[in-house]
Amino acid sequence: MNLPEGWSQGFASSPLLIALVALVGATTLVAFLAPVFFKTLKVTKVPKRVRFVKRYPRRSLVVLIFILIAIFASYVYYSFSQPVRIVSTTQFKLEKGSQVKELQQKGLSGWQEAGVYLLDIRTRDEYTADHLIGSESLPANIASKEKYPMKNVDVVVYSTGSRFDEARQTADAIAKNGKSLKRRDRAQFGKIYIISDGFEGLKGAGLATEAGIWD
Repeated sequence: MNLPEGWSQGFASSPLLIALVALVGATTLVAFLAPVFFKTLKVTKVPKRVRFVKRYPRRSLVVLIFILIAIFASYVYYSFSQPVRIVSTTQFKLEKGSQVKELQQKGLSGWQEAGVYLLDIRTRDEYTADHLIGSESLPANIASKEKYPMKNVDVVVYSTGSRFDEARQTADAIAKNGKSLKRRDRAQFGKIYIISDGFEGLKGAGLATEAGIWD
């Protein structure tokens, strides 16, 4: 499993990230400032809970490191195990760049071989004006009635960057529609990705586009 370099909106709003930041701040404060604080105030009676930190600041930092590693590993496992994932274009390209490249070379008909399906939920007019090569047009009101995920294929849902909520709601709807399908054999089904910065982000990242009517 490759760790992403780009942070997604899902990571930014994750309770695990909030807990991680809080833990870093609190433990660092205790490990570095508590001994100085007690020494400055000439406190002789140190609370039992911070006595270990006062006496062994280095060991406290080692414990902190192990705790942070455990929390980060838990987050990564949690993030990658979710059937619906919110990712930035940068993160998506790191994980699925080679598959998307293969899809764009083969066109829409090659989505099964590439193992990735680009689902453009913008309006038909927006799609006709400019769209990713290899993508299919299914406006949100239609896509939300579909059943995903698909076997051995990751579904990539995106709208415009300003309509991220539309993409998220659509992805959640199609994942819910496909729950009965996924229960049969979860390991065979791909994930659903939501691109946080939308079509503009994908195009700006270098994915090939073209104009024309939808397939």
